[in-house]
Amino acid sequence: MKTYLTNTLTTTLTTTLKKAAILTVLALSSLASAASMDEAKKLLDQKQYVQAAQMASSLNTDKGYVLAAQATLSSIPGGTENKDLIRSASLKAGDYARKALELNPKNGDAHLVLASAMGFNLLAGVGISAVADVGEIREHLEKAAEYLPDNVGARIGLAQWHLNVPFIMGGRNSEALKYSAEAVQIKPDCIACRQVYAESLIKVSNRNKAKAITQLEAALKIKTNDDNDKKMLEVVRKRLSELR
Repeated sequence: MKTYLTNTLTTTLTTTLKKAAILTVLALSSLASAASMDEAKKLLDQKQYVQAAQMASSLNTDKGYVLAAQATLSSIPGGTENKDLIRSASLKAGDYARKALELNPKNGDAHLVLASAMGFNLLAGVGISAVADVGEIREHLEKAAEYLPDNVGARIGLAQWHLNVPFIMGGRNSEALKYSAEAVQIKPDCIACRQVYAESLIKVSNRNKAKAITQLEAALKIKTNDDNDKKMLEVVRKRLSELR
Protein backbone atom coordinates (compact mmCIF):
# COMPACT_ATOMS: atom_id res chain seq x y z
CA MET A 1 0.00 0.00 0.00
CA LYS A 2 2.80 2.40 0.94
CA THR A 3 4.53 1.75 -2.37
CA TYR A 4 1.26 2.32 -4.24
CA LEU A 5 0.65 5.65 -2.51
CA THR A 6 4.21 6.73 -3.15
CA ASN A 7 3.94 5.89 -6.85
CA THR A 8 0.58 7.65 -7.10
CA LEU A 9 1.90 10.80 -5.43
CA THR A 10 4.99 10.74 -7.62
CA THR A 11 2.92 10.38 -10.78
CA THR A 12 0.54 13.17 -9.71
CA LEU A 13 3.39 15.48 -8.78
CA THR A 14 5.22 14.78 -12.03
CA THR A 15 2.10 15.48 -14.09
CA THR A 16 1.44 18.71 -12.19
CA LEU A 17 5.01 19.87 -12.64
CA LYS A 18 4.89 19.10 -16.35
CA LYS A 19 1.68 21.12 -16.73
CA ALA A 20 3.19 23.98 -14.77
CA ALA A 21 6.31 23.86 -16.92
CA ILE A 22 4.24 23.95 -20.12
CA LEU A 23 2.18 26.89 -18.86
CA THR A 24 5.35 28.71 -17.84
CA VAL A 25 6.91 28.20 -21.29
CA LEU A 26 3.73 29.40 -22.98
CA ALA A 27 3.56 32.45 -20.74
CA LEU A 28 7.20 33.32 -21.34
CA SER A 29 6.79 32.81 -25.08
CA SER A 30 3.82 35.14 -25.08
CA LEU A 31 5.77 37.78 -23.14
CA ALA A 32 8.76 37.40 -25.46
CA SER A 33 6.51 37.83 -28.49
CA ALA A 34 4.89 40.94 -27.01
CA ALA A 35 8.28 42.38 -26.11
CA SER A 36 9.60 41.78 -29.61
CA MET A 37 6.51 43.39 -31.15
CA ASP A 38 6.91 46.38 -28.86
CA GLU A 39 10.58 46.63 -29.79
CA ALA A 40 9.72 46.44 -33.48
CA LYS A 41 7.20 49.26 -33.03
CA LYS A 42 9.82 51.34 -31.23
CA LEU A 43 12.25 50.79 -34.10
CA LEU A 44 9.55 51.88 -36.55
CA ASP A 45 8.88 55.02 -34.49
CA GLN A 46 12.63 55.70 -34.54
CA LYS A 47 12.57 55.37 -38.36
CA GLN A 48 14.86 52.33 -38.26
CA TYR A 49 12.76 50.72 -40.95
CA VAL A 50 15.00 47.82 -41.98
CA GLN A 51 15.57 46.69 -38.39
CA ALA A 52 11.87 47.06 -37.58
CA ALA A 53 10.88 44.93 -40.56
CA GLN A 54 13.42 42.25 -39.72
CA MET A 55 12.36 42.00 -36.08
CA ALA A 56 8.64 42.08 -36.83
CA SER A 57 8.82 39.46 -39.61
CA SER A 58 10.89 37.14 -37.41
CA LEU A 59 7.87 36.74 -35.11
CA ASN A 60 6.09 34.80 -37.87
CA THR A 61 2.68 36.22 -36.87
CA ASP A 62 0.13 38.04 -38.99
CA LYS A 63 0.54 41.23 -36.94
CA GLY A 64 4.31 40.95 -37.20
CA TYR A 65 4.19 40.66 -40.97
CA VAL A 66 1.82 43.63 -41.17
CA LEU A 67 4.27 45.76 -39.18
CA ALA A 68 7.10 44.55 -41.40
CA ALA A 69 5.15 45.61 -44.47
CA GLN A 70 4.36 49.01 -42.96
CA ALA A 71 8.01 49.55 -42.05
CA THR A 72 9.13 48.60 -45.56
CA LEU A 73 6.73 51.05 -47.20
CA SER A 74 7.80 53.74 -44.74
CA SER A 75 11.37 53.30 -45.95
CA ILE A 76 10.42 54.80 -49.33
CA PRO A 77 11.58 58.46 -49.21
CA GLY A 78 8.80 60.96 -49.73
CA GLY A 79 8.80 62.48 -53.20
CA THR A 80 11.35 60.05 -54.58
CA GLU A 81 11.25 59.30 -58.30
CA ASN A 82 13.55 56.30 -58.03
CA LYS A 83 11.27 53.70 -59.59
CA ASP A 84 13.62 50.81 -58.85
CA LEU A 85 13.60 51.69 -55.16
CA ILE A 86 9.82 52.06 -55.11
CA ARG A 87 9.29 48.77 -56.91
CA SER A 88 11.72 46.87 -54.68
CA ALA A 89 10.21 48.18 -51.45
CA SER A 90 6.60 47.78 -52.58
CA LEU A 91 7.12 44.20 -53.74
CA LYS A 92 8.84 43.31 -50.44
CA ALA A 93 6.05 44.94 -48.45
CA GLY A 94 3.51 43.08 -50.56
CA ASP A 95 5.23 39.77 -49.78
CA TYR A 96 5.02 40.51 -46.05
CA ALA A 97 1.35 41.45 -46.33
CA ARG A 98 0.50 38.27 -48.24
CA LYS A 99 2.24 36.19 -45.56
CA ALA A 100 0.08 37.93 -42.97
CA LEU A 101 -3.05 37.04 -44.96
CA GLU A 102 -1.95 33.42 -45.22
CA LEU A 103 -1.94 33.31 -41.42
CA ASN A 104 -5.10 35.37 -41.01
CA PRO A 105 -7.24 36.12 -44.09
CA LYS A 106 -9.44 38.44 -42.01
CA ASN A 107 -6.64 40.76 -40.93
CA GLY A 108 -7.94 44.10 -42.18
CA ASP A 109 -4.62 45.85 -41.65
CA ALA A 110 -2.95 43.27 -43.88
CA HIS A 111 -5.46 43.93 -46.67
CA LEU A 112 -4.93 47.67 -46.28
CA VAL A 113 -1.13 47.58 -46.35
CA LEU A 114 -1.20 45.17 -49.31
CA ALA A 115 -3.40 47.61 -51.22
CA SER A 116 -0.94 50.39 -50.37
CA ALA A 117 2.02 48.29 -51.50
CA MET A 118 0.32 47.51 -54.80
CA GLY A 119 -0.48 51.20 -55.22
CA PHE A 120 3.17 52.10 -54.76
CA ASN A 121 4.07 49.46 -57.32
CA LEU A 122 1.79 51.18 -59.81
CA LEU A 123 3.86 54.33 -59.35
CA ALA A 124 6.93 52.41 -60.47
CA GLY A 125 5.52 51.92 -63.97
CA VAL A 126 2.39 50.87 -65.81
CA GLY A 127 2.44 47.53 -67.55
CA ILE A 128 -0.08 44.77 -68.17
CA SER A 129 0.40 43.32 -64.70
CA ALA A 130 0.18 46.77 -63.12
CA VAL A 131 -3.14 47.47 -64.83
CA ALA A 132 -4.42 44.10 -63.67
CA ASP A 133 -3.48 45.07 -60.12
CA VAL A 134 -6.02 47.92 -60.12
CA GLY A 135 -8.93 45.53 -59.57
CA GLU A 136 -7.11 43.61 -56.85
CA ILE A 137 -6.28 46.84 -55.03
CA ARG A 138 -10.00 47.60 -54.83
CA GLU A 139 -10.72 44.12 -53.50
CA HIS A 140 -8.21 44.49 -50.69
CA LEU A 141 -9.49 47.96 -49.81
CA GLU A 142 -13.03 46.61 -49.62
CA LYS A 143 -11.87 43.78 -47.36
CA ALA A 144 -10.03 46.29 -45.18
CA ALA A 145 -13.17 48.41 -44.86
CA GLU A 146 -15.18 45.30 -43.99
CA TYR A 147 -12.81 44.04 -41.29
CA LEU A 148 -11.93 47.52 -39.98
CA PRO A 149 -15.31 49.27 -39.58
CA ASP A 150 -13.80 52.32 -37.86
CA ASN A 151 -10.77 52.72 -40.13
CA VAL A 152 -10.79 55.88 -42.25
CA GLY A 153 -7.72 54.84 -44.25
CA ALA A 154 -9.58 52.03 -45.99
CA ARG A 155 -12.48 54.34 -46.87
CA ILE A 156 -10.30 57.18 -48.10
CA GLY A 157 -8.38 54.61 -50.15
CA LEU A 158 -11.63 53.41 -51.73
CA ALA A 159 -12.78 56.97 -52.38
CA GLN A 160 -9.47 57.78 -54.06
CA TRP A 161 -9.68 54.56 -56.07
CA HIS A 162 -13.10 55.49 -57.45
CA LEU A 163 -12.05 59.10 -58.12
CA ASN A 164 -8.99 58.09 -60.13
CA VAL A 165 -10.02 54.89 -61.91
CA PRO A 166 -11.91 55.31 -65.22
CA PHE A 167 -15.58 54.38 -65.39
CA ILE A 168 -14.84 51.55 -67.81
CA MET A 169 -12.59 49.96 -65.17
CA GLY A 170 -15.11 50.32 -62.35
CA GLY A 171 -14.55 53.84 -61.00
CA ARG A 172 -17.75 55.43 -59.71
CA ASN A 173 -17.98 58.99 -58.35
CA SER A 174 -21.04 58.03 -56.31
CA GLU A 175 -18.99 55.36 -54.53
CA ALA A 176 -16.23 57.88 -53.85
CA LEU A 177 -18.81 60.16 -52.26
CA LYS A 178 -20.19 57.34 -50.13
CA TYR A 179 -16.84 56.20 -48.77
CA SER A 180 -15.47 59.70 -48.17
CA ALA A 181 -18.67 60.68 -46.34
CA GLU A 182 -18.27 57.61 -44.14
CA ALA A 183 -14.68 58.62 -43.39
CA VAL A 184 -15.72 62.11 -42.29
CA GLN A 185 -18.48 60.65 -40.13
CA ILE A 186 -16.02 58.28 -38.45
CA LYS A 187 -13.34 60.93 -37.93
CA PRO A 188 -14.57 64.52 -38.31
CA ASP A 189 -11.13 65.96 -37.43
CA CYS A 190 -9.43 64.17 -40.33
CA ILE A 191 -8.11 66.77 -42.80
CA ALA A 192 -7.56 64.28 -45.63
CA CYS A 193 -11.07 62.89 -45.14
CA ARG A 194 -12.68 66.29 -45.64
CA GLN A 195 -10.41 67.10 -48.59
CA VAL A 196 -11.35 63.88 -50.40
CA TYR A 197 -15.00 64.36 -49.47
CA ALA A 198 -14.90 67.81 -51.06
CA GLU A 199 -13.37 66.42 -54.26
CA SER A 200 -16.01 63.68 -54.35
CA LEU A 201 -18.80 66.23 -54.01
CA ILE A 202 -17.44 68.21 -56.98
CA LYS A 203 -16.95 65.07 -59.09
CA VAL A 204 -20.55 64.00 -58.53
CA SER A 205 -21.91 67.42 -59.50
CA ASN A 206 -20.71 71.02 -59.83
CA ARG A 207 -23.87 71.94 -57.99
CA ASN A 208 -22.13 70.64 -54.86
CA LYS A 209 -19.54 73.42 -55.02
CA ALA A 210 -20.88 75.21 -51.94
CA LYS A 211 -20.88 71.97 -49.95
CA ALA A 212 -17.32 71.24 -51.05
CA ILE A 213 -16.18 74.69 -49.93
CA THR A 214 -17.81 74.07 -46.55
CA GLN A 215 -15.81 70.87 -46.15
CA LEU A 216 -12.54 72.55 -47.09
CA GLU A 217 -13.19 75.43 -44.71
CA ALA A 218 -13.91 72.94 -41.94
CA ALA A 219 -10.60 71.18 -42.73
CA LEU A 220 -8.68 74.45 -42.30
CA LYS A 221 -10.08 74.82 -38.77
CA ILE A 222 -8.59 71.49 -37.65
CA LYS A 223 -5.58 71.92 -35.36
CA THR A 224 -2.60 69.66 -36.02
CA ASN A 225 1.13 69.28 -35.40
CA ASP A 226 1.54 66.42 -37.88
CA ASP A 227 3.80 67.21 -40.85
CA ASN A 228 1.67 65.23 -43.30
CA ASP A 229 -1.47 67.02 -42.13
CA LYS A 230 0.27 70.37 -42.59
CA LYS A 231 1.11 69.44 -46.18
CA MET A 232 -2.51 68.43 -46.72
CA LEU A 233 -3.64 71.80 -45.38
CA GLU A 234 -1.61 73.46 -48.15
CA VAL A 235 -3.49 71.33 -50.69
CA VAL A 236 -6.77 72.35 -49.06
CA ARG A 237 -5.89 76.08 -49.20
CA LYS A 238 -4.93 75.86 -52.86
CA ARG A 239 -8.12 74.00 -53.79
CA LEU A 240 -10.23 76.41 -51.79
CA SER A 241 -8.79 79.40 -53.66
CA GLU A 242 -9.61 77.65 -56.95
CA LEU A 243 -13.24 77.07 -55.99
CA ARG A 244 -13.95 80.54 -54.63
